[in-house]
Amino acid sequence: MDGPIRDATVQDRNPRTTGRRGASARCDWYVKRRSRTAGPQVGAFGIRNTMTTDGRSNQDASALETLVADANAALRGRSAPEIVAWAVATFGDGVVLSSSFGVQSALMLHLVTAAKPNVPVVWVDTGYLFPETYAFANDLTTRLHLNLHISQSKLSPAHMEAMHGKLWEDETIDAHKRYGYIRKVEPMERTLRELGATALLVGLRAQQTSHRQSLDIVHLHNGRVKICPILEWTNADVDKYMTKHGLPYHPLKARGYETIGDTHSSRPVDATASGRDTRFRGVAQECGLHMNWSGPIIEHEAPLDTITVYSKPDCSYCHEAKRVLSEAKLDFKEYTVDVDISYTHLCDRVGHVVHTVPQIFVNDTYVGGCTELKAFLGV
Repeated sequence: MDGPIRDATVQDRNPRTTGRRGASARCDWYVKRRSRTAGPQVGAFGIRNTMTTDGRSNQDASALETLVADANAALRGRSAPEIVAWAVATFGDGVVLSSSFGVQSALMLHLVTAAKPNVPVVWVDTGYLFPETYAFANDLTTRLHLNLHISQSKLSPAHMEAMHGKLWEDETIDAHKRYGYIRKVEPMERTLRELGATALLVGLRAQQTSHRQSLDIVHLHNGRVKICPILEWTNADVDKYMTKHGLPYHPLKARGYETIGDTHSSRPVDATASGRDTRFRGVAQECGLHMNWSGPIIEHEAPLDTITVYSKPDCSYCHEAKRVLSEAKLDFKEYTVDVDISYTHLCDRVGHVVHTVPQIFVNDTYVGGCTELKAFLGV
């Protein structure tokens, strides 16, 4: 947790959603037109809409918390098409879809583009994907006329291996996190900032991992609203939708792969492992894109003189962040909010509405607050 920029208390009003979502349904409900200048509007299912027509928040982050809480309460039991339509109507051009072009990726690509044909689709290409994945991505891009944005690490695979070795061969969680940050998390976050994304649609399902079982359909992640329309879908629900719409699975599914990522960390199911256990040599089930960690600092990517801290004088979390940096013997530049930089400009710098300090950047890459800094440094 970090210190508030303004005196405000944000309460956690986000209920855990339950209940099954239908595999298909008509979306014929009405969403009231939004206004750039008006206060919160009441939209579909009575959810208060705090977003402007370009997907930006009308108010501060506390209003966004309220929007998320209201959405989870109102969307409980709604179909996936209804949830997608709510997201599109609420966030407008701020909504983005992520895709791994994995086993069932055609489902979300079809579902979301049916509601918003030109939705930006972000695909993180790690440089280690299967040849079949590249061909599959090309086929779906042509078939569904995708507005595809390919995100890649600033480091080529050869550069990363020269600096850090083959991280996937190191069976420690730190190596796993470092690999995930370099090749997946940082590229994705950079692309989302470039697109001005305020909401991210993802195809996560609770049945896939224990972490995903703990998620709400709508939740905040890295300062954005993340929406999981098929969170409660079963494998049978997926099969039904894919068959109904004539959608293809990833070609490696026919060879026993239940989940597909990089060539070095994915394998077919066998007697010893199934599902997500076939990924990452059993070290972990998540790659980091859907976790609340940023990974350790990368020395050659983040020189010591490029750490920037935006703070307030009376903020204990700011003092703690500066203490951590000082003890790590890391130099940083500090700017005081409302003195050296306005609140509005800070939000523009971060790329979304913020209501806490400190806000920290490393080598022009957004890290987050004090908690995220500690995770970033591994302390």
